[in-house]
Amino acid sequence: MNIYTMEQKEKLLTAVKFSAIALTGILLRFFIMTLGHNFDFDSYQIVGKIVSSGGNVYAETTRYNYGPVFSLILGLLYYCASFFRDHVFAFRIFIVGMLTAADCALAFLVYKKYGSLNAAALFLLNPVSVIITGYHNQFDALAILPGYAACLLTDATGKSLTKKDIVPIALVSLSLMTKHLLFLFPVWMLFKASMSGKKRVAYAFVPPALFLLSFLPYIDKGLNGILHNVFLYRPFDNFPLLHMVFRRLNICNLEIYFFVASLAMLGYWTRQRQLKDQILFYFIGLVCFSPAVANQYLAIPVLAICILGGFFKHVYFAVIGLFLTFSPDELKLGIYYNHNSLVSWLVGKGGYMTAAWILFAVLLYRLWIRRQRNRSLAHG
Repeated sequence: MNIYTMEQKEKLLTAVKFSAIALTGILLRFFIMTLGHNFDFDSYQIVGKIVSSGGNVYAETTRYNYGPVFSLILGLLYYCASFFRDHVFAFRIFIVGMLTAADCALAFLVYKKYGSLNAAALFLLNPVSVIITGYHNQFDALAILPGYAACLLTDATGKSLTKKDIVPIALVSLSLMTKHLLFLFPVWMLFKASMSGKKRVAYAFVPPALFLLSFLPYIDKGLNGILHNVFLYRPFDNFPLLHMVFRRLNICNLEIYFFVASLAMLGYWTRQRQLKDQILFYFIGLVCFSPAVANQYLAIPVLAICILGGFFKHVYFAVIGLFLTFSPDELKLGIYYNHNSLVSWLVGKGGYMTAAWILFAVLLYRLWIRRQRNRSLAHG
């Protein structure tokens, strides 16, 4: 006697498929971990040691440029790793495991929201995410996860501010306190005409305020570090989208203004979309228009690329996967092709420039599709 209905069988089969995909993604990340590490993991050890011993991370090192949440996590993991004989290896295992869990959680949210195993599989198995999580160990996923979850939970059509808004606002605040990727996203809430004024103000100002307040316990000795290593920190400016244009026009030091203006305009243009889609545009625009792009930034738009990328997602993952494979900061396979002009260009400015223009193409494509659809409806 068959005790399972057809629907139950399909759910079970889907669960098995997702589990197999997740397991493959986990194994790939831990395999890549065994190939080495870079500067960031060395910084994590410094931060973990300071925090686990009760120190002030903003006063005792210049190698931490974010809100306090991740430093506390590193301190806890460093303390737990100290009980193992090879505490450095254990510390690395804990970090990769935590970041991999965040990747799996994001993939699960994608599947549940869009019902697409393909999108979830692409997110977990693409080379960009695998390398950045497994080898580079950057923690953008820890900030993306609560931010994305907040947008899935927010009722952007609700006019009044209610208790249901507490959790999304708290999640956005947590995202900022972990890594301030969403620093401009709260401003986008001011463009949401579907929300009441009070609701827009709450979403726009409470998360940044809580982010600022999270530094209070460190101000006594760490104020200078907070100002210079967090708020005034500027990585090298390579501005991959329009670097050549700005250089040709001899325009200097205006990249940051272009970045903020472009991101604000993108928020205004997408204001009528659902928040779950808006935040995907934000992740793409954040990297596309950025005045400075480093390797780890290339993982930030991966979630959005998997959902909105269309044909361009294949180009992005192929080209950027090769870039990270050849990069001297990642898998370093470029040393075997150091006389190849194409590889030299790719691991130089070519990789970042290509990534920025692919992301720009995705934005144009998605915005153009919406415009054409609205025109059709208007003339229908």
